[in-house]
This record gives sequence, C-alpha cells and structure tokens, in this order.
Amino acid sequence: MKKMSSLLAGLSLLFTVSVMSQDFNWATQAGGNGTDQGYDISMDGNGNIYVCGWFTETVQFGSETLISFGMQDIFIACYDTSGVFKWAKQAGSDENEVSAGIVTNPDGYSFITGWFSGNADFDEHSITSAGSYDIYVAKYDPNGNCLWVNGGGGEQDDYGNRITLANDGGCCIGGSFRGEISIGGHSLGSMGDRDILLTHFSANGDVACAKSAGGTGEDRAYGIYQDDDGNYYLTGFYTGTAYFDSYDLTSPAIISSFVAKMNNQGVFQWVQSAGGSANDFARGFEIAPDDEGNLVATGFFSNVLNVAGHSIVSNGGQFDFDIYLLKFDYEGTVTWARNAGGYGMDHGRDLFVLPNGEIYLTGFFSGTGFFGEIMVEASGMADVFMAKYDTYGEIDCMVVGGGLGNDYGYGITGDGLGNLYLTGVFEDDATFGGTVLQAVGDKDIFVAKIPGETSGVSTGALPGGMIIYPNPAKDMLVINPGNSFKGRKDFKYQISDMAGELLAGSGELKFAGQDIFQVDISALKPGSYIVRVFGEGFSYSQKVIIE
Repeated sequence: MKKMSSLLAGLSLLFTVSVMSQDFNWATQAGGNGTDQGYDISMDGNGNIYVCGWFTETVQFGSETLISFGMQDIFIACYDTSGVFKWAKQAGSDENEVSAGIVTNPDGYSFITGWFSGNADFDEHSITSAGSYDIYVAKYDPNGNCLWVNGGGGEQDDYGNRITLANDGGCCIGGSFRGEISIGGHSLGSMGDRDILLTHFSANGDVACAKSAGGTGEDRAYGIYQDDDGNYYLTGFYTGTAYFDSYDLTSPAIISSFVAKMNNQGVFQWVQSAGGSANDFARGFEIAPDDEGNLVATGFFSNVLNVAGHSIVSNGGQFDFDIYLLKFDYEGTVTWARNAGGYGMDHGRDLFVLPNGEIYLTGFFSGTGFFGEIMVEASGMADVFMAKYDTYGEIDCMVVGGGLGNDYGYGITGDGLGNLYLTGVFEDDATFGGTVLQAVGDKDIFVAKIPGETSGVSTGALPGGMIIYPNPAKDMLVINPGNSFKGRKDFKYQISDMAGELLAGSGELKFAGQDIFQVDISALKPGSYIVRVFGEGFSYSQKVIIE
C-alpha cells in the first residue's frame, strides 16, 4: 500500500488535489508455484469482468485448477463485480503462448489476442504456427466456450499486442511482424527488422483487412481503436524512418512513439511522432477515445518528449522512464501533454476514458512519483497505481497498491458510474486497500476493484431533488428534475450499458406540462444500464434495471 513521504506530510496543506478520494474495494488473486500474469481486462454490458494473461505450471482460479499444457499457457477468466470467480479457460500447446489483450462486447462475447507456437488447442479448435511465434485471435461466448480461433504469421516472431471492438461486430488488433507473413489470405512483408501490423477480424473470424507500416528498424503497434465511421487509430513505437503510406517519420531518438489515423479504406490520414533526441526512448502502449471524438494516449519516455509543439521533461532524466499522457483531437492536433513519475521505472500501460472525458490511467511507478500536485512513494520495488485526470489533463486523485516486491498494473476497465477494475501482477505480499494478497509463487495475478462515487440501484431522489423512475423499468423512463432544476432548459441525457458504451442520448430536454420528461426504452434489451442526466454545472448518474 502507498505510504506518504515525510515531506508530503509536511506540505499536505498546500495540496488541493485528493491523494486518495477512492480506494480499493476488493482484491482477489490467482496463481500457483510458477510465474503467472494478468495482462488485460474488459467488461460486458451486464457487469461481468473478463481477464486474460498467461500462466505456468499449475494455477488456481477460485475453485478451478488449470494445468499448463507446456511451458506457458493462455488463460481467460470471468468474475462478477463483487470479485466472485465464475469460470476460467485455458488454451495453448506444449510450448509458449501469451494472451496480451482482451475486449468484450455488451452481450458478453470476448475476443483475445496474443501469440502462440506449435500446435495450440482452444477447446476443440486448433491452430498451428508457421514459425516461432504466430499471431492469433480467438472468440469466446459468455460461458467461456471458444467459438473460433484464427491467425497467421511467418517463419519468424509475430505478435498480437492489443485489441479493440470493431464497428461491424468483430475486432481489430495492433501488433508487429518480421519477414514474410500470411494472415487470413493477406500476405505482407516487413521492410526491415520488424513492422507495424493492423488487422481487422470480422465477427465470424474472417480477416477483413491487414495493413502494415514501418521501415528498416524495429516498429511495433500496441493500442488500437476504431470509431463509428470505421477509421482506425493506432499507437506504438518506431525506430529510424518509418513509412505510413505517404507519411514518413524519422525518429530523432533511439526509439520514438507514434499516434496514427487510418481511414476505412486502409489509407493513413495523419501520423504524429512523440520523442526526444539522441539517446532518448519513448514507447506508446494504449489509446482510448472520449465521447467528443478526442483521443488519449499513454506510454513512457526518458529525458524529453516533444510532440506537435508540446514538450514535457522526465522527472527521472535521461536514464529513467516517466509516464506520458497525451490528448489529441480527431484531426491529430495535440491538445495537451502531461508527464508523471520520478527517479525510477514508471510506465503508463492502460486507459479507461468515460464519455465525459474523465481519464483513468493505470501502470506502475517506483521510488517517489510525482503526478501533477500529488506525490506518492512506492512501498517496495514498484507499485500499481490508478490516476484520475479530468478532460483538461489535470490530476484529480490517485489510488496506489502493492508491497515490497515488483507490482505492476497492466489493465483497467470500468463502467459509466466510475467503478474501476484493474489487473496485473504482484510479488510477495501486496496490499490493495484493506486486502493483503500473498503470492503463492514467483508472480501471481491480481484483480481488484476501485468503486466509483455512485453505485447501486437508487429508487429515490438524486441530488437536487431529481428523480429517475420507475426502477426497474420496462418501456418508459421518467426524468423529473425536481424543484431545484425546475424551469431549466439545458438538460441532456445519455443511456449507456455497464461497460460505458453509449446506447442512446438526446439534445436538450424540453420539460413541459408536468415538468417531466419521458424516455422511450422499449428498444433496449433487459439488463442493467446507466442513465446520466447533465447540464451546465451538474452531472448525475443512476443505475437502472430494464426488465
């Protein structure tokens, strides 16, 4: 658990930002005698949590025991929002496999990506690598049954690194490859050491698109996102000169990160480089959108990061890494750039962004970390963190967990009420709020929850006298603004599923007659939803059950 330094304790009255307005509500673990790692996490529209990663030897998930087929196997596991284990499945061969990314649609169907070697089994489905490591994508139903697996590669190492939902019901991955590869009937060749790869899989596993970019050096893609118009956004890193169709970037440093946009015809529309000079490093890991078409990207860098006229300086200098957080508009213009960290290895690894632009960042830091006006100290070698930023890039609060060993946050997801779920890896004893986890082996998996400011089902009045009813509802919802807001004309509403995906919304609400507004919900399937009513100076959210 976090501990505040004596200097921070002495200066705490100067800080107006909350170090910890939230904390971990629960934490649970999975693992065995070997090395086990949670790498990514997602959520469906009914509040189920899905975690992917890899394990060695024998691993325990709740009451379920998995035994590795070989040296290292893939896992996917499901929990409810209280941390109760539901099921776990494995996949792999007698060699090494990794699951590096997971995404889940509102109905609970999950896609995972990573890399495998040899002949790998995913339930009754099998896939064979063409070389050392090949890329795969597998789809699972809500009960953990594998529906299909597809992938490809070549004679050398090829990786699927991150994954996102596609607007056609499939998924898109960011990855990298070396040499000549074949994936779903598409053939690509790298220009040099390793190239960037973007691949779009349909809902039934067919490869709809495969695109490469890069140059003669080492270039990799990680975070990926597709918007409603079919445009793709990608982040990662490159070395030397990298080519994105008609755009070329030349890294002024050893390694630089990039953010790029490609249209639905497979043509790059813009690309931005972020890096320093000479011996500096920068690597991009994740990208996520808000509801206004803006993008937030994170990763880590050393010394200086220059991007589109913005410069940030690492607190650790040239030889240690700081976290970066960047915001872009849909045209690639950089709105702001922030750094966080100290002297040590500090990484930004994953993002969850609410429709209103609030940003939740996870990763890990070591030593003393500076996050805007907040200063925290790791309990040991490295600690997990969650940092909340507003839409303008200003820090709001932090939550930290860990112990004396190396504890890393790799994945974060959440719902529209601000409830957050994290996964990663921990060593030895690690404290998450009031829960102390003890690793069974070298490294174990953790899954943890940070509750939002609003949770549960309310049937009474929201602040200001506003009421949203009935709850549960069937065909119609009623929004009554109450006396405090009576007569105002700037109300808007949004309805999203529990994973935060926007399903319905309106312009300004026009209250008339009885000063109530009715919302037709007959087209929505039974389940749990979040109704948000907002206007200038206020934003209220309530969980509503639709029968």
